[in-house]
Order: sequence, then C-alpha cells, then structure tokens
Amino acid sequence: SLNEKEEDINLAIKKIDEFKNKLEDIKQMQDLYEILQPLRTQFELNLARIYVLNPKTKEDAFNKSILWIKEHLEFMELVYGHIKAQENALIKNILPLEEKLKERKLDKWMERVRR
Repeated sequence: SLNEKEEDINLAIKKIDEFKNKLEDIKQMQDLYEILQPLRTQFELNLARIYVLNPKTKEDAFNKSILWIKEHLEFMELVYGHIKAQENALIKNILPLEEKLKERKLDKWMERVRR
C-alpha cells in the first residue's frame, strides 16, 4: 500500500541524512572533501530543484521523495567513482616511488609510502 511505501521512503531518507551527517563530520578527509566540492555543489543545486517542488497530492509527495532518494544514490555513485579514481592514481604513482626506494636501498621508507 502507499502508506507502507511511504514509511519505507521516510526510513530511506532518514538513513541517507544520517550518512550525510557522518560524512560531513569526518575531518581527516579534508583533501577528499575538497576534491569532491564541485560534485557536492552540483548535488546541492539538484536537491534545491527537488526541494522547491510543491506536491499537491500524496502521490506527488511520494514521487518527490523518490526523486530525493535517487539524487542521493546518484551522488553516492559519483563519490564512489571519484574515490576509486583517486585510489587508482595513488597506486599507479606509488609503484615507481617504491622502485626508486628499492634502487637506493631505502627499504625502511617503504612502509611509510604504503600507508
């Protein structure tokens, strides 16, 4: 029924909000936060377009909630893609550094580089 779906939607929105709050509280990820800032700005603009929709019926309100959730899921997918790209770039660039350290017999620095 529509009421059960509405409860599920509200629970999903609550979980998304909790996730966003946790993400914003992470101070150690300042570099990542800066990298993702353009994505976040576009995301917030997209949310604003959804937020100003004025539902006239329960079905309209339901559809607005679905749009809200979809926008968050798309944002999370983009964030994941950016994180994977950053990880791949770091790994790709760490390998030559490790080789140089081995060449120069500076193995003691290897663990530090890997962290």
